Amino acid sequence: MSTRKCGAWSSEDMERALSAMERGDMGLNAAAKSYGIPKATLSRHEKAQNLFANGTVKCHGQTATLTQSMEEELVAHCLQLESMYMRLRIDD
Repeated sequence: MSTRKCGAWSSEDMERALSAMERGDMGLNAAAKSYGIPKATLSRHEKAQNLFANGTVKCHGQTATLTQSMEEELVAHCLQLESMYMRLRIDD
């Protein structure tokens, strides 16, 4: 059984912890312990060091390589090729 608590904190907890740190009510260690957020995670969000998860935004796992519009364009192109009987192989 794993004891990891990855992502157990909520966006509201992060918002409260960040605002408490901004006001000077709590330091990093106290805020992390009080709101149940890992200290390293809270520090990264405070310093805006994450590319996609900053402030109260939560992001797990790897980010997408393609943007949504690029992916839609690629799908449309593949469907157009298929409609012209040019099927793609798995390694394409």
